[in-house]
Amino acid sequence: MMTSSIPLTRVERLAGFRLVHLDLWWSPQRTQPWPCNAGFDAARALITVASERHPAHVSMHQADITSDEAVQLYNERVKPNASPTTQGSWNYRVSGIFGSNQYHGCWTGREVPLLVVSFVEVAPSLVAPYEERRQGGTSDRRLHTILDVLGALHPEDQEHLFDRQLS
Repeated sequence: MMTSSIPLTRVERLAGFRLVHLDLWWSPQRTQPWPCNAGFDAARALITVASERHPAHVSMHQADITSDEAVQLYNERVKPNASPTTQGSWNYRVSGIFGSNQYHGCWTGREVPLLVVSFVEVAPSLVAPYEERRQGGTSDRRLHTILDVLGALHPEDQEHLFDRQLS
């Protein structure tokens, strides 16, 4: 249960934060055509070019990882950044995106590519793709893909990494 002492960072404020680093994990043999992966080819192309130009700010991890490695990646990179801590939390949901109810994290970096974005002003890092938390008792959740997150970065960071603004 979240308490009022844990600050929630609204994802819509993303453009106000300055980027420190992008990390992308993906498996070319396993990435699925699921809604959470919409636009991934375009996002991967942008991140590939950015990683070549700015290796200090962008890392790509391309491998056909095992299910156990996917769960380990989830436990190390997703779970700590998606769970409330005393440092704060993003106001979003990732549990149903990177795995099933029975097998948490089993799709991380395999069927579902993982983007981890670190910022200067905010801890923990942002994980994508993600779903917004329910607002006002509604069951609707808006899905944000990796491409959506890249387009929501600070305009100067978009110019620096991609030589243009995406949105």
